[in-house]
Amino acid sequence: MDALKTHQDVATAFEVSLVTVANWLRRADFPGGRQGPWEQEQVESYIKLNGLGKYFGAAQEGEDGDEGEGESLRVQKLLAEIRKLKADASGKELRNDKAAGEVIDRKDAMQGASEVLLMVKARSMELPERIGMLVPSEIRASVVAEVENEVRKWLKEMAGWRL
Repeated sequence: MDALKTHQDVATAFEVSLVTVANWLRRADFPGGRQGPWEQEQVESYIKLNGLGKYFGAAQEGEDGDEGEGESLRVQKLLAEIRKLKADASGKELRNDKAAGEVIDRKDAMQGASEVLLMVKARSMELPERIGMLVPSEIRASVVAEVENEVRKWLKEMAGWRL
């Protein structure tokens, strides 16, 4: 078969709109990528496998409409079963990881992060005085005030962070 060189060629070959073609091309695994050219046989297989467009449900040449729809429904059911099996496997993997201590609860993670941030805040608020002890007494007050101001700005910025 000839290569389909434009979006219009793809739309015409599969009797769909340019909007549908654009939607197909957004998929990372579309054969030939976004720019093409596209091999008609590869695109046809991809459309059937992924249940895309009205072409998917159309009867093939030499079949009557009922058989084409039955085949379409069978493939859709198989795809749904595959999605369900993948979701079940992901759930089992997550439960196993959690049981092995490789995954922690969100609430526990947020609690731990909060404790660390409170400790960072407390230590940061001690910095101005600790730095002040290291500078000559004539400039101590201004250095402490300036460092304290910078620490407060930094803590305020940190308070806006999303965890």
